[in-house]
Formats: sequence, C-alpha cells, structure tokens
Amino acid sequence: MRLARSVAVLVVSTVVLAGCFTGKRPTLAAPTAPVTDAAVAAVLTRLQMPLTSPFTATYSILTKLTAGGAPAPTTAATVAQTDSNTRSVTIGTIRFLQQSAPQTCDLTGARPCEPGLLDERTSNLIVGHDFWSVSPASKLAQDATTTIAAGIPSTRQVAGQTATCVQLRFAAGSKTYCAVDGLLAAQDTPDLRIDLLSEVPSADPGLFTNIASATTLPAATGAASSTTVVGG
Repeated sequence: MRLARSVAVLVVSTVVLAGCFTGKRPTLAAPTAPVTDAAVAAVLTRLQMPLTSPFTATYSILTKLTAGGAPAPTTAATVAQTDSNTRSVTIGTIRFLQQSAPQTCDLTGARPCEPGLLDERTSNLIVGHDFWSVSPASKLAQDATTTIAAGIPSTRQVAGQTATCVQLRFAAGSKTYCAVDGLLAAQDTPDLRIDLLSEVPSADPGLFTNIASATTLPAATGAASSTTVVGG
C-alpha cells in the first residue's frame, strides 16, 4: 500500500506541454488515480526516477502503424543531458534542444530552428521529445486502468542493466513496458516498439548544437554502419 501511495504522486495524466522542461524530465501534470497494481507501480517508480548527472542514451524506434499501410520505419534516437538544465533529444533528423531556451531543429538544414519543442515534427513516427520518460509513464498509467488482469512482472537485461518490466493483457492482445533508473528501457505496444540500445554517463557536446555540419547518428538496429546526416 505504501508503494502504491508513493507512485500515485508520480503518475502523469497527460503529456506535458512542449514549451519547456527542467531537470531530468519535464514538469509533470497533475496525478491521476492511484496505481494499485504492484507490477505497474514498480515500473513507474524506476521510469520516473530523477537523475541529474550527464548521460547519453541511444534508442531504436519502430513505428508499427503508419498512414496508408506503408512499411514501418525504424528510426534512431538519442537522448543526452549535460546537466539538469541542458538536454538534447534527437529523433531521426529532428533535434529538440533545451538550453537557455527550447528549440526544435532540422539537422538536414531544410528549415531553420524554431522556438519551442515542436512534437509535430516527429508526429509521423507517433513519438515526441519525451518518448523516453513522460509519454510512456502516462501511457502505462492509463493502460493500467483498462487491463483485464493484474500486470505480469518480470526483469530483463537491457543495455547492460537489469530492467524492471510489466506485461499488461487486454482482450485484443498485450502491452509491455520496461524501465531502468530514469529511462524507458523497452516498450512493445500495438503502435510502437522502442528499445534502449545503450546508456553512458557522459554527453557529446556535438549533440547540443544546431549549426549545419556533418553528424553521424547511431545505427538504430546495431548495424555496423551509421547514418550520416547534415546538421549538428
């Protein structure tokens, strides 16, 4: 009961407005009803754990549902932080920057950086700048209210860490969420599959620039080669 009470304060009801964020993750919206499922609560506790040290996490994002039934693309993404006020989230060729002021940049140079964190730039992938934190927490909390049975807890090795996982069952299938301290480790839902590939306790300064230059993004599937794009 104590665990359920503590997690209730952390659960978010909606994704935060994309204007700004501070610390390891954006300011959270008002909490929803308490989470009483212990397996769900365990994942939420780890997912929403605040961290303020430098880190870089790389991800693979598979968008399962696309308009017109086109083949689902797999996209590389990188989340990096130098301190609690400076963060960079790169999804494909779109970079969301929180420094002195939030910006959204196109690394191809096709358009100038614009003020704010503009999630519509990656809406075709069904993800936004907080895909690694607030968004999965909100989805998991909501799914916990509609599952047909208690969550099934488990652990798995993800990027060299032991992740805490929960599988939720529904009439039409199941959803799985996993977390390590402060980060989404895995999400497998009908619309998305997101996998944490690596996490290191440092951040490359090049991930925080918006000046046109050659940048090599991590390969989304762990292939030997990476994708080079224009941007910084």
